[in-house]
Amino acid sequence: MFAWMAQVFRCVPTDAVPNNKILREYMSRPFMATEEPMLACEELRKIRGFLVQFPFYFLSEENLYPSINSKEGMMPVELWT
Repeated sequence: MFAWMAQVFRCVPTDAVPNNKILREYMSRPFMATEEPMLACEELRKIRGFLVQFPFYFLSEENLYPSINSKEGMMPVELWT
């Protein structure tokens, strides 16, 4: 649905990035706003209304819990959910 947005900008967070390895690759690719600004402006002129992106699977394959050795890791899990 928002595939063109990823071409014009390098939007993060996005569902196209389930882990940190893919995030590094995703951020290293060139995007239209810096490579071809005139073409990017043409794409943006096509927008009518508001765009809202809510990614459900951004970094879904990563363990985002704090380290058990940290003070945050000693707290109950319910505190962080």
